Amino acid sequence: MDVGCGTGRDALFFARHGCRVVGVDASPVAVELCLRRRDELGLSDRAAFVCDEVGSASLSETLRAHLNGGPVVVYARFFLHAIDEEAEASFIKIASELVCERSILAVEFRTHRDSMLRKETPGHFRRYIEPARLVARLGASGLQVDYLVEGFGYAKYRADDAHTARLVCTRAAAA
Repeated sequence: MDVGCGTGRDALFFARHGCRVVGVDASPVAVELCLRRRDELGLSDRAAFVCDEVGSASLSETLRAHLNGGPVVVYARFFLHAIDEEAEASFIKIASELVCERSILAVEFRTHRDSMLRKETPGHFRRYIEPARLVARLGASGLQVDYLVEGFGYAKYRADDAHTARLVCTRAAAA
């Protein structure tokens, strides 16, 4: 599941490599583009795209219908820092519901260390997230961070070398 899939670049990459993917984005224009690109690539059997807000009451149920149970990867690249804290809380709630045994949550986001750096696209809304605080919020939702790395070189775009963090979570073991 690619949350905040935008143009579908990552979702379609995964589908081309054999994964069954559900992309989610709040923009109807983005979802329409994803559907056209999916059909042009002949991936309609591997990729579905849903237009919905991460905070909507129906999203979790819609995603469950597409995912057919079993293990899942909830993937969000450059999504968390593009939404407000309320939407982040909704995202974490959905992720904690979907990440069951053998499932993972994988996210990449701009850290607080990126806030003063030059941006190639300066007009975008961005929050700068302190990784330790996000780890605490994930932990409070029953997820444990198994991998965390942060630094430069992970998300270069033209002259923009964002200070980003990547983390992978699983369901926390029962106490």
